[in-house]
Amino acid sequence: MISKIGYDPSTRKRQFDVAAEYTFLTCQVTNSYSDLQLTSGNITMDEDRQRYAGKVKIADTTIDGRNAIILHKTNADECDLDMQTKVGYFEVSILIDDASNVNGVKSCDHITDISTLLETFVGKDN
Repeated sequence: MISKIGYDPSTRKRQFDVAAEYTFLTCQVTNSYSDLQLTSGNITMDEDRQRYAGKVKIADTTIDGRNAIILHKTNADECDLDMQTKVGYFEVSILIDDASNVNGVKSCDHITDISTLLETFVGKDN
């Protein structure tokens, strides 16, 4: 699936995980111009929304029936889509590394399509 959405699975690496009251587990893959970070966390969507309130543009959406939000970060080169799971959320983040390689593509341009494809791996029971 990672190849299908334009990223190189051989570049997969774990990012800094946070394990405390709130836990966030992240892995990252890359392509020639961006990083794709996938994070699973145990905060609720309400808590997620509250931590970004007033800091970023938040847009409500749904991904295959799941409540989700798109976070347009103040840095135009990063976009997150956070979708609700039973125990928290699953986050898809796109970070543009080299704008010269993308000919005007913005980080949020394909985040809904990518998130929809990846949602199938979250599992209906999660």
